[in-house]
Amino acid sequence: MDQRRHRVGAESRGRDSPGLNAHRKPGRWSAGERPADDVRCVHLPPIENPGGKAMRTILFIGALLITATAVTAQQRPERDPNSMGGGNCAANVYNCRDTPNPLPAPYTVWIEDMTWMDVRDALADGKTTAIIPTGGVEPNGPWLATGKHNFVLRANCDAIARELGDALCAPIIKLVPEGNIDPPSGHMTSPGTLSLQQETFEALLTDVAHSLKMHGFRNIIFIGDSGGNQGGQRAVAERLNEQFAGAAVVAHVQEYYDYNSVTRYMAFRGLEAGENEGMHDDPIITLNMLYDDPFSVRYDERVAAGKATINGVSIEDRVESLERAREIVAFRAEHTADAIREAIANRGTLPAPDRSAQFAAMRRAAGGQAGRPGGGQRPPPDPRSMGGGQCSANIYNCVDTPNPLREVNTVWIEEMTWMDVRDALAAGKTTAIISTGGVEPNGPWLVTGKHNNVLRANCPAIAKMLGNALCAPVIETVPEGNIDPPSGHMTSPGTISL
Repeated sequence: MDQRRHRVGAESRGRDSPGLNAHRKPGRWSAGERPADDVRCVHLPPIENPGGKAMRTILFIGALLITATAVTAQQRPERDPNSMGGGNCAANVYNCRDTPNPLPAPYTVWIEDMTWMDVRDALADGKTTAIIPTGGVEPNGPWLATGKHNFVLRANCDAIARELGDALCAPIIKLVPEGNIDPPSGHMTSPGTLSLQQETFEALLTDVAHSLKMHGFRNIIFIGDSGGNQGGQRAVAERLNEQFAGAAVVAHVQEYYDYNSVTRYMAFRGLEAGENEGMHDDPIITLNMLYDDPFSVRYDERVAAGKATINGVSIEDRVESLERAREIVAFRAEHTADAIREAIANRGTLPAPDRSAQFAAMRRAAGGQAGRPGGGQRPPPDPRSMGGGQCSANIYNCVDTPNPLREVNTVWIEEMTWMDVRDALAAGKTTAIISTGGVEPNGPWLVTGKHNNVLRANCPAIAKMLGNALCAPVIETVPEGNIDPPSGHMTSPGTISL
């Protein structure tokens, strides 16, 4: 797999620490082969962010493919019905649906990292299961990046697809419901959180799944790494399963989000946490992130500061931590793959598991109230709380606690902690850039995620040129043509349209 996909904006950080995902084989694209597109900026009026600091300018940039000559609609030749790949079959043989792929099959399961021909050939080879992973951008204490769930899914979806053997991964849905936007509630009270309305989230899932079905995927699976994603995924899966009437199976796999099973497994393997520190963090998720990108958990900085522990578990030993991380990813992949096979055999989402016995056991272990040692009533919320936890439970959950780590060298909000975003806003970085790309056919040489790759290079460069800007995660799926019946780029395999 292309390592750049797992190091979003790595060039902008200037990190030199060795990665922990050396197990992945590199893709076939070098940095010098990335296509360069132009960008367009639109200035919008100022808005207020939930931390109280004005985000003064919002910039939207979209990657545009600029043609060498203008061709009017009257001059455009009639499109050959065998055309695919973003061009006309009559103009170039590589735009024809049945032209053999001039390149070998890539070592990747990510649709965004494949050409349209790669996707076409994978489908023909029986890879007809598509996994749609959903993550989030939210506060996770002082050590973990706001894109925690997205980093976890980069490792896990890859492993799950390979465990299944007949699956590909759609781009991660990075934005999910995180609380009311205005006025803010839930995680939206912490800087750096990005939230969707529930109906927006479900509409997004619907269009992505429908796009994949139109290309010939027969099993479409939702997995969500955050609790708030589960209900929307289940609702969309049930609606689409009824709508498709057997033409494709759509299933929400709740078992992916079974953190209790992986926690028990790792305890059996010798990884037992101590007292909960009251932060939106734990050893399992830290190690799962570490597997994909050590920077996402601030590994080097924490080791240097003597802060490389969570809930009594040390991650300082890199070799030991990597081995534990591999075990976590392997367990979750096998556990989820088994559940996916069951859902496919069931022709849809399995009944929701009965967790009453599990919660009762947790309550007894916690002295009467699950998740709160000592039992008793839940304390009233502290208005100073930020970071995904209660200020009264841990000082690192308080709005005015100084950042324990040095200033971060990235402009991507997804790679920053909530404290990093808070401090960047206070330092005057009040311009946010929202970049929109796409997943579409781009001939035989360029991957379907062309525009997203361009923006991963260009947004940091633009932000650094401005000096007062941060980049939101790239919006990776956009309108690409009618979904059903397909038109525009949707006539080519691998395209995802909204």
